[in-house]
Amino acid sequence: MSARSRHAQSETTRRGEQTPIHGVRPLTMRAPLALLIGAPMRPRAAQKPRATNLDLF
Repeated sequence: MSARSRHAQSETTRRGEQTPIHGVRPLTMRAPLALLIGAPMRPRAAQKPRATNLDLF
């Protein structure tokens, strides 16, 4: 069996004609969502600058 005949099968998806490659996992939404979930949280609004006035004492 040649490499070309192994990859000759194709499938039609919503994004068009695609050819699955042996040993390569198909992309799913799980990987990009895992990156978003693992990313650090960002503030919704800009933070106020730190007060540097030491006249509190």
